[in-house]
Formats: sequence, structure tokens, C-alpha cells
Amino acid sequence: VKATDADADKFGEVEYFLYDGFHCYEKSKAFHIDPRTGQICVSQDIDREGDPSTYDLLVKATDGGGLSAQAFVRIEIEDINDNQPVFEQTIYVTSISSRTEPGTEIINVVATDRDSGIYGAVTYELVPGEFSSLFTVDTTTGVIYLISALSHLAHSALLLAVSARDGSGLSSATNAAVTVHILQTTSAPARFERSCYAFSVPEDAPEDSLVGTVKAREPPDSLDIISYRISSGDPQGRFYIDSQFGIICIKKELDHETQSVFVLTIQLQLGKSPVYSSTQVNISVIDVNDNPPVFLTKSDKVIISHTQPPGTAVYVAHAEDKDSGFNGAVKYSLASNQTNAFSIDSGLGVVSLIRTVFEDKQQEYTLYIAAEDHGIPPLSSLLLLTVTVEEQRMGPTLAFQNLLYQVEISEATTPGAHILQVRAYLFDPHHVSSKLTYSIESSTNSIAFGIRSDTGWIYLRKHLNYECAQILSFRVLVSTSEEENSMQIASASVIVNVLDENDNLPVFMHESYFFKMEENPIPRGVIGTVTAVDKDSGRNGQLSYFLLSDGKYFKMNSNTGEVINWVALDREKQAHHQLTVLVTDHGSPPLNVTTTVYISVMDVNDNKPIFPQTAPGKELSIKVLEGQPSGMLITSVFAKDFDSGNNGTVLYSIEPEEDTKYFQIDAVSGELRATQPLSHAGRSSYRITVTARDQGMPSLQGQAVVDIQVLLGIVQIEKIMLHT
Repeated sequence: VKATDADADKFGEVEYFLYDGFHCYEKSKAFHIDPRTGQICVSQDIDREGDPSTYDLLVKATDGGGLSAQAFVRIEIEDINDNQPVFEQTIYVTSISSRTEPGTEIINVVATDRDSGIYGAVTYELVPGEFSSLFTVDTTTGVIYLISALSHLAHSALLLAVSARDGSGLSSATNAAVTVHILQTTSAPARFERSCYAFSVPEDAPEDSLVGTVKAREPPDSLDIISYRISSGDPQGRFYIDSQFGIICIKKELDHETQSVFVLTIQLQLGKSPVYSSTQVNISVIDVNDNPPVFLTKSDKVIISHTQPPGTAVYVAHAEDKDSGFNGAVKYSLASNQTNAFSIDSGLGVVSLIRTVFEDKQQEYTLYIAAEDHGIPPLSSLLLLTVTVEEQRMGPTLAFQNLLYQVEISEATTPGAHILQVRAYLFDPHHVSSKLTYSIESSTNSIAFGIRSDTGWIYLRKHLNYECAQILSFRVLVSTSEEENSMQIASASVIVNVLDENDNLPVFMHESYFFKMEENPIPRGVIGTVTAVDKDSGRNGQLSYFLLSDGKYFKMNSNTGEVINWVALDREKQAHHQLTVLVTDHGSPPLNVTTTVYISVMDVNDNKPIFPQTAPGKELSIKVLEGQPSGMLITSVFAKDFDSGNNGTVLYSIEPEEDTKYFQIDAVSGELRATQPLSHAGRSSYRITVTARDQGMPSLQGQAVVDIQVLLGIVQIEKIMLHT
């Protein structure tokens, strides 16, 4: 930073001091300043993730006569990619039925990266392996989906590995190992009703307060007890869960300012089975207005010249509020301003002169600055500011023609183009003319611009990017020749509005989309929404969606991206649908991309078991020889149910009739056997009704009548022939 003093000898010698924050109390530890040159340097190693990401510093310049001026410096620490993604768990285990259908969500893996921006954006990828082709992972959320049937597999467990990568390509040091147990059974294990739960709780909620409840969907006819537990995500033990009912409660005090979000993994176990299911619970800790804005000091003072023009910023008030959102947003006001000589920016806290104090006889002004948050009720604090007015000798005045310049420029503008000319004038009765030199104050926003030092023409030095910055503001400086006895410096602000060009493709929020819907004789309407974003603005960023396939069953809302089922679906005819969706912007020329949507039609128990061995209304005729031993297999009946899962699982029984005591049927296989030897002489025929009942809710059934004819044995036939 550079300060000038028009005095000579020791009164013109400037010395610099650097302080933390906005007040002259504590010297900065992270930075130091050269007292002669004003050059600010780093004093220690800085870690953006462990230390503050911004530093507000005060530079005070003092001359040999004791007069001083101050400037405020904000240093922003730019992130470098020095952190790898880290999985919250390195081992994930879950169980699914061998009949699980493609498109089913299996488990969610989660990794975080302490870096910010693109360096902290995590994407997921399945590591190629023996079973990786059976699954896919949502690159954004880490949700793993099944994309292939498992009925042909003989393995009892599938091993997967998932890697995490940040936006610049840095991979996780350790992959997440996922074990998927395959249950060779007609019934699936107990599962949660939802794969992800979201709850919120205020930070001042007392211990034992209810957060939310997770619930399992039990298998039909199960008598085992379900138990719940928190498996990960709560190392400090701030929550507990009722093992029987799945009720999550607060165990220890919460603080939004310390941790605002908890991601818990809850597991459930059916009886003593080693197989368990898991779900993710996101708990948001809602901020309560429990922190007032705090000034670093209760009072402060500043010295100004009596010739300062209106609009001069004389002080920056700064209060910090640890709360977030509206509770942490601070607005500033002057609680006492009897002179009407000062105003304060309610958002920035900048105290400015609104009139000259040249004619005032007052040597000192007392201002009370109030900092108030936007909470309900609001909290506030006060700062006492003393403004001392000192006389200084009059000198020539250097000023820009405008204090603020604005210009619009397209992001496609080529470097070297002139964009704006600034002009300054020196009003000095003692000098006829003076050479003026223009420059740009170094800042992050001014890097892309240069200025002709003699003419004030500002030109473009490098390409602009609307998506990175839409508005660039910086200061231009003008100074008189250094050869003159008293060099003058003036400044003005330049605001560059960057205009957008259609240079960005739309991007879908997910690489693929997976939706589920139950079959229904009536169209379901909206079943899900695909969403894309475009970094461009205006028509360049306005998006429309179109369906490129399967218009027979589905339509697309071109404005919202909603996928609409408009024809009734029957899972037994088609259980899976694959759609291709295109999104295009409205730029010229338009840019577009496509994505794939997988739709799984979930089964409803809408088919009753049927017996393919017999025609409708006909009986199944069976002939057996008499004299066969007890337990003899008479026939095997078979019923087909076109539903899936429990809805398609058939169990057999014999309707209670007079003849049923002679026969029994295996409930699973349908094998019909005699319970005692049959005799033609005793009874030559039997008629029984077999019922096939599925395991859906509610259950459906079909029936078949079996006519059993008992034939004479060989011995009896020989006796009849001899008698004849």
C-alpha cells in the first residue's frame, strides 16, 4: 500500500503499521508490513482449511509530525488442491434379495473434500471389477443402483470398490469397499421404508428432544424383532436411537455455529440374522438467534482533515455475528448523529462525510454506531466513535471527471481492445499545467485490465469469463509528476459489467436418472424430474427439455423437465423403460446434451394364480392303481402367478371337504399324495379342490378341481378273469 504526504523533511516521511481487523489494537500475526515501503508480506504458513479464508487488515500511515491516515485491506486466501477426498466410511455392507429388480437403489457412499469450489466438488466412480458391470453409481450423490438381474448368479456376496475424485482429478487415498450380500430366498430382508431421511431440529432443543423416526418395512409373516442402531456419522455421540421403535433423539447439546449438519447411517437387523439394511439420515441444526453482533472494541477514534470533501469514507465499522442466515446478517446505523455531517452504509458499515466540516467550529464529533442483526427478536451492540478534525494547509486539488465509471463488455471481446477512457483534472491556481500519469490499483478484479498511462484509455489484457465474474470493480489512480514538490493522487472507481455469450453446454445434475412407479390401470402423471443447469445467462441459459424415445408411455414437460406417465403401465408386460432426454439452451446457435432415464415399474398384486394344466372350467383327471402304499405321489399341481416377489409366490392347500382326509399336498411344491392305501372296491373315485394362494397384500387365489380315478390292481383283474 502507498501513502503520500505533501510536507517536506521529517513531516513528509511516512511510516506504516499493520493491524488485525479494523482497529489499531492488535498487530497481525499472519502478515507484516515494511514500515518504509508499505509492502505487505506473509509471516507464517497459511492453511485455507484450518485458518480464516479472508483477512481484514488495517494499515495506518503516520508522518513525522504525528498526522495519520488509514486504509483497509482485505486479503483473500485462494484455495489450492491440497486435500484428497475422504470417505466417511471405508467399509459399507448391505443385503438384497436375489430377486431385486434393476433400477433399485442399493446403498449410498459419501465422501467429502475440505477444499472449496471445484477442488472440493466430489464425484464418484465404480472401480472396474468382477461385479462392477452389474451396478452403476450416481457420480454426484454416490448412490449405487442395481442395473442387472441377479437371479443367474451363484455367489452369496458381491464385492465392489468405489473411488472418489475431486474437481481437479485428485483421487481418494482409500477407496470405499462395498459388500452386497445376495440372499437366495423368495423373501427379502427387512428394509427401511425410505433410503434417505431428512430431519431438522433447532440448536436450542433440550436433551431427549425428538429429532425424527425411521421405520422398517418388515417381510410378510415375520415374527422376528427388528432392532435399530446408529452405525456412523456421530463420533461425539450427540444423538441416540430407540433400538425398538427407531426414534432418534438428542443426547448432547447442539450448536449450529460448531456443526450445522449431521449425516448419520442407521442400520436395522431382523432378529439375530447377520444380514442388515441401512439408510442415511440428514439432520440439519437450525440456527437460533443466540449471538449478538460484536464489535472488536467498544470505542474508537479517527482523525480527518477539515478540508475533506463530501463522500469521503472516514471509517469502517465492523461487527461479527456468529449466527447464520438472517440471524447473522448485520446492518449498521448511526444511533446518535446530531451534526448531520456523517452517514453510514447499512450493509458495509462505511462511515462517510455527507457535507463539509470546514465552516464548523467543532473540533470533535461523537458518533454512536449500532450493529443489529436481522433475527427475531434482533440483537444489537454499540460502538462509540470519536472523529477529530485537524486543520491542514490548502493545496492543489486533483480529481477525476467522474468518481464512478461504468461500461459493458462482452466476454468474447479480444484482449487489446480499448473499453473506456478516464479523464482527470488538476485544479491549482499556482500551476498552469502539470503532467498526469494514470494507473490501475492492483487487485484480483483488475488483473484483466491495463491502462495507457498518458491518455487514461483502459484496455483488455486477458479474456473475460462471465461465468466466473459478471461484475468487475477496481480503482484507477492518477498522479501528478513526481518531480513536483507536492505530488497529488486521486482515485475513481470503475465497474465493468461482463455480458454473456453462449459458450457453455447445459449440464444435467446427474449422469443418469432412476425413477420408480407402481403399475396402475390409471396413468400416474408426473413420476420424476430431470434437471439441468447452464452457466450462461438470459436466453443462453434458458433451457428446454425433450423426450427422444418411448413416446408411447411417457411425455416430457419441456419447461420443467418433469417426466409424465400418460398411458397406464403393466409390469407383467414391461417391467423396465429406458428414456433418452435432450436438453437444449436458447442461444444462437443452441447447445444441447442428452441423458438416460431408467424407470422401474414396481409390482402390484393384480394377478391371481392360474393352473396351466387345466383349461378354465375343466377338471384335472388323474388315474391311479389301487393298493399303492401310503404317501404315494398321485400328481404334482402347478400354478403360475405373473406377479413378482411375494405377489408371485404361490402356496398350495386343499379345500376342506369329505375327501380331503385321504390326501395331503405339499404347500410349496404342490405334490399331491395319498395319506392311506386306496381301494377300487372301497371307492372308485375322489374329487378334491386345490387352492393356489399368492403372498401379496391382499392375497389372491386360484382353484383347480382334481378328479382321481382308482383303477383295479393286477391281482383283482386276474381274479375276475379266472371267475369269468
